[in-house]
Order: sequence, then structure tokens, then C-alpha cells
Amino acid sequence: MSDNENTEILDLDINLADVDTSNPSLAPGKVPMTIVKADVQAWKNDPSKKSLVLQLKSINEETGTRGETLPPGMTMFYRANLQQNDSAYDFRKDLAKLSLAAFGEQRNFNRDFILDLPTKVVLVTIKPAKNTDFGETEIKALEKYEE
Repeated sequence: MSDNENTEILDLDINLADVDTSNPSLAPGKVPMTIVKADVQAWKNDPSKKSLVLQLKSINEETGTRGETLPPGMTMFYRANLQQNDSAYDFRKDLAKLSLAAFGEQRNFNRDFILDLPTKVVLVTIKPAKNTDFGETEIKALEKYEE
């Protein structure tokens, strides 16, 4: 950087006091989204347990939780357990519903299942989040998307 460029940077004065730093969130409802990534990840609190983690992006302009218009490409994540928890229903139920949503049939959950998920479009049901650290809403369910 030249001395002239340094002087220009020092002359900046941008008011940031009124900037909303919260993450925009899609409003509750049903939104078509594309699965862009699918992988298996270990739990942070118990690495012996694993979840299937999907990264999804919105396809269309959607409404945010504050009534604002959000552009296509808003990202959300969906997690499905890959083992049974003592206090929960059969963990395979969520995987079977995902299979129906993405493929229109109940396929076996295996490597090919995971590799075939990206590019699939599903209808995502969004609900208010229990933990708002990552946004005001979260994914409740996935369904088959019918255009």
C-alpha cells in the first residue's frame, strides 16, 4: 500500500451504531430448497455418535422473519441422527422421510444415498427455532417438492 492509500483509509468514518448484525432467517412456512451438500459428521459432545448433515439453499425470493424480502440462496442446515437414542422414536423414521422427500421412494441409507442427495429439491417446513444462536427459525421437516 502506498502512503496515499493509507491516508485514504484513515480518513474513513462509517457509522456502524445502527447496523443490525443478526442473521436473516426465513419465516416459518414451507419453502422449496435445494440440497447443496450432504455429509456425515460426528457430534461435538460425543464423537462416537454421528449425524447426517444437509446444507440447503432457498431457490426463490422468500420472506424473512421480519417481513423483509430475502434473495435466493439463503442457507439452512438439517441434521438427522444415525443411531438410536434411548428416549427417542426410531431414528430411521427421519431417514425414511428424507428418502421419500428427495427420491420419491424409501431407498436404503448408504454411501450412494448420501452422494445422490446434492441437487435434489425438497419442500422444507420451517418453524421457530428452540435455540436462536444460528437464526430465528430451523427446519422441522422435509417433504417431496411438487412443482
